[in-house]
Amino acid sequence: MALDRHLPDCEDILKEVIWAFSDFVRDNRGVYDPEARSPAGNPWYPVTGQF
Repeated sequence: MALDRHLPDCEDILKEVIWAFSDFVRDNRGVYDPEARSPAGNPWYPVTGQF
């Protein structure tokens, strides 16, 4: 997957990909973590404006 950082919705698309990956890993570990969807609890969550 290639994203052009100049696209207006690139950051939103990237966040959705990161959430999908995070959910996949969480579900495959069999661990339910209610904080996994919060930016503070998700190390894969990008900082706004990082890209």
